[in-house]
Amino acid sequence: MTTVTEDGSTYLLDRITSNTRPITHMAVGTGSNETGTAEELGNLLYSGDDTLPNVRFVQQDTETLEAIIAVTGGVQVDPGAEISEVGAFSGDPEDSTVDETLVFIDGFSSVQVDPGHTEEFTIPIDVPIQ
Repeated sequence: MTTVTEDGSTYLLDRITSNTRPITHMAVGTGSNETGTAEELGNLLYSGDDTLPNVRFVQQDTETLEAIIAVTGGVQVDPGAEISEVGAFSGDPEDSTVDETLVFIDGFSSVQVDPGHTEEFTIPIDVPIQ
């Protein structure tokens, strides 16, 4: 199940009413940090932004957006990495000079990313899209 964090709820309200930075980053990690108060992934393994070919934000209709990140063992993550969380951020979660917001987090049973194999992780976001 995908959780909107408390900071994410505030972000969404701000995004509707002002010029808040858009969601541009996705990240994968390990841990079980999916709570409404989460501010980061338990242990971030990789993050990327929407300028990269492995990070996509796809609008399905006026109510649904999919945030997608694909990672390959030995490329974006270590071979054999166990991924158990994915998050969507406004701002770079690896840049300490940026005040990023974890908007959505999804935890699941860990998925092993074998060497040379690509796994895709998706967060379905069901909110009205302007």
